[in-house]
Amino acid sequence: MNKINHCLYPVAGLGTRFLPITKSLPKELLPIIDKPLLQYAVEEAHLAGIMQMNMVVSDNKKAIQHYFSDPNPHAVDKLKKLTHLQQLMDDCDFHFVKQKEMRGLGDAILCGNEQIKKEEGAFAVILPDDLCAINTLKKMVELYQQHQCCIIAVEQVPASLVNRYGIVEVATKAIDERVYKVFNMVEKPPINEAKSDLAIIGRYILTTDIFDFIKKTKSGANQEIQITDALKMKAQRGEVIAYHLPNKRYDCGTPSGYVKAIKDYAAQLSN
Repeated sequence: MNKINHCLYPVAGLGTRFLPITKSLPKELLPIIDKPLLQYAVEEAHLAGIMQMNMVVSDNKKAIQHYFSDPNPHAVDKLKKLTHLQQLMDDCDFHFVKQKEMRGLGDAILCGNEQIKKEEGAFAVILPDDLCAINTLKKMVELYQQHQCCIIAVEQVPASLVNRYGIVEVATKAIDERVYKVFNMVEKPPINEAKSDLAIIGRYILTTDIFDFIKKTKSGANQEIQITDALKMKAQRGEVIAYHLPNKRYDCGTPSGYVKAIKDYAAQLSN
């Protein structure tokens, strides 16, 4: 049975919601207390047994490569708080590939095609903006070993927000605990056209044939290629399931969600 070896991180975005700080600091390095969002994401993949970390970056994201590639041995010796980061760098291989232009999540994932070979079976994708429980991807990897198909993480969102997400239609009967067969999905539907309130969030297990489906996907608004459109083709073949998250997820891609995450994590430290 194929083991999932690679996790892909699409981190080339401009982070315009957090300007001016993201003018020079990648939003993925914004801290939750004392640790950047991207490190939480890498730790999540590492816990799931994944050691190949593939970062899809842009020219202005050199700080990400520096963070995970350039240890400071003197600081590590003196500060115990850096030892876990050093352990991640020792355990994992970090690869960096450039996305030349921002053409949507589907295009960013396609940039990982060179590192991830078809014979590997499947790979993970984490969007660091979505801060989830540390065991989220581990559970999804376990589900992949059972079902051997694409898996997307979903959560219920208020009806007023469905037009901000990819929305899925699922079978009414679960095939496993919190696991449902997906038969359709649409990217950012108008509120009055949404068929459910289940939104796709930033955790995926994708079978490697997804690259072929992305290549068949036509670009839409703003010339972007949506992963939702490629996954919809897979869903129509019965090859996608949804994992309904049991835990709280923070949307750190918005200032309000980011502040909420900091407050909650700070509260945990004080308990």
